[in-house]
Amino acid sequence: MKTDESLYTRILLWIFEKQFTGFSNADLKGEFNLSQAQEDWVQNVFRPASTEERLFNPISTASDIQNPLGSKNQSQMFITGKGIAAAIDYIDLKEARESSSQAKKLALISMGIAVVLSFIQII
Repeated sequence: MKTDESLYTRILLWIFEKQFTGFSNADLKGEFNLSQAQEDWVQNVFRPASTEERLFNPISTASDIQNPLGSKNQSQMFITGKGIAAAIDYIDLKEARESSSQAKKLALISMGIAVVLSFIQII
């Protein structure tokens, strides 16, 4: 499967979409069919040892607190402020690239029209 976006970008945008509902490690692994090596990479990149650099963090939910030994004892992960900023920066950059591409096309069209009109005026 060929995509224009890297695994990092796809995960970042997916986490950004889940900012209000959260996700589990199992959700993340299932969504992207991550190998063990990729899981390790995600943990190192998105959740480094330095808490200030983390793009997502586990947060205990009310059900975790009420039922700490239950079978569904898996913390929900939520995007951090740094993760939100990274996602918004990427989205803004992507939109800027698209608008600059459109502006370039319009500029080429207008230059073509100017050249044609110049020749028409000479004739």
